[in-house]
Amino acid sequence: MPGYHYGRQAFYDLLMESTFKSSKKCPNCGQWSEWDQQPTDTCEHCGALLDDETLIRTAAREADRKEDKGFDLDIIQIHPTDAWYVIFYKRIIQVLQYSFIAIMTFILWVLAFIAG
Repeated sequence: MPGYHYGRQAFYDLLMESTFKSSKKCPNCGQWSEWDQQPTDTCEHCGALLDDETLIRTAAREADRKEDKGFDLDIIQIHPTDAWYVIFYKRIIQVLQYSFIAIMTFILWVLAFIAG
């Protein structure tokens, strides 16, 4: 009798196929299409993206990740148009900023060294 005894793997495949099917209504044409919950899934009827908002968010997140390259310190900037006395005081502030960074780095290194 065909179909009477599926076997364990065939039964599991049939169960998973019927359990995890999902569909989504197309925002463009209003028809229901099969949806694999991927941002690039398209409508079977009109070809529009089913979840274009997620695709836009994913693209924006990737752009932010590429833009944010690493750690950025806010050291005071000296501009060529600054007066000589402004440059003098900005240099003093820069020295204090770099000294603070060096001291904090040393303290963190000592703590990491002690912790093992």
